[in-house]
Amino acid sequence: TVDSGRVFITDVGDNPALYAADDDMNRLCRIHYTLQKTQDKEAFYETAKGVCQ
Repeated sequence: TVDSGRVFITDVGDNPALYAADDDMNRLCRIHYTLQKTQDKEAFYETAKGVCQ
């Protein structure tokens, strides 16, 4: 889901490709992001910043 430029993605593993798309599912850009190398197994979620290019 998207809210004011924020996206919540469940079960992300090994940096899958992430794209922004319009209502017709046409890709507008790829969102480049980097996850931390170590995960906090006790945390409910992680945060990462991404850039749409």
